[in-house]
Amino acid sequence: MNGPSSVIDFDVLHNDSSEITRGEIKKGLVSANGTWLLTLVHSNGHDEVRILHLDGKDEQTLYCSPNGAQLESVQWSPDQSYIAWSLIPAIDRLPDLYLLNLHSGQITRVAQATRDKGYQPGSWLNVGQLLVKDSLKDGSSQALYVLDITKKPLPGLRQIFQPQTPQCWDYVASGDGKTLYISECAGGNSIYRGPSTISALHLASNKTEEIWHSNTMAITALRFAAKSDKQLLAIIGNSAPGMQVPTELNGLWMISTSGEDSTIAVTNRYGEYSTFADTSRDPWSNISRDGTMYVLRTSSNEGQGDKLYYGVLGGGIPAQFADIAEGGTLEMIGWTEE
Repeated sequence: MNGPSSVIDFDVLHNDSSEITRGEIKKGLVSANGTWLLTLVHSNGHDEVRILHLDGKDEQTLYCSPNGAQLESVQWSPDQSYIAWSLIPAIDRLPDLYLLNLHSGQITRVAQATRDKGYQPGSWLNVGQLLVKDSLKDGSSQALYVLDITKKPLPGLRQIFQPQTPQCWDYVASGDGKTLYISECAGGNSIYRGPSTISALHLASNKTEEIWHSNTMAITALRFAAKSDKQLLAIIGNSAPGMQVPTELNGLWMISTSGEDSTIAVTNRYGEYSTFADTSRDPWSNISRDGTMYVLRTSSNEGQGDKLYYGVLGGGIPAQFADIAEGGTLEMIGWTEE
């Protein structure tokens, strides 16, 4: 978070890696076409939005924050025409939401923080609609909104979901943008336990149906296994220091969107917990472009540092390809086309 960082390209076919760029890098995204890298970088006292080719060439600065302000949570539209980010002003410490039109260069503040909550981009529902999460002072989020950027002037945020557990929920949108799959579990603040549910929110009718339930397992993150919209990936992350909570089933699970089938794909080692890519919910952030492989990060409660693994969906032992000493951080950004 403070100091030099690198973005590394790792080739899973040839077991080879190379550095793409270096700097004080806060976040990173891979473009929808798999050829560009978007980064949030701290440089010369400012946060900047930059893009560059994945070969490290043609780096451009698109936006530079005002003095004392911080950039967070960036999202890039599927057609690569818009970039949304949250900006935390130097004085008011909750984020405003901004939208950059890459064709015109116009930057618009689309949502302004109130005294109690700010706003950050969640993910793109489709080319014309951005999902937005509110951001409370304790870091939790208690509502999900949609912003339709196809309408002029831009309308306000429309709330579509409010979780019952603001500190333990996640969501992922279907490829056609018609359904949101939402997970909720009990707890928060390092205590995560069952019961857990996965529900399907059908946006056209605004109707919700529960498709999966567990009394004992805590779902801490939810993604899609591939673009088929038939298989969900879930992180089971039971954690409750001092309490009797089962952890032997912690790891990566595959759950069908019908809710009829669930299987464990990877079991965590004792004392470790898994996470998906933090920045993006795009399918290529965690799953290879051909839908056959996944990438996971594991962290340890025993201070052994972060590790990155890749594996084949459907079976096999994942291969560790990166680790870092205590005090450093490893993050997944996404899969490229090659």
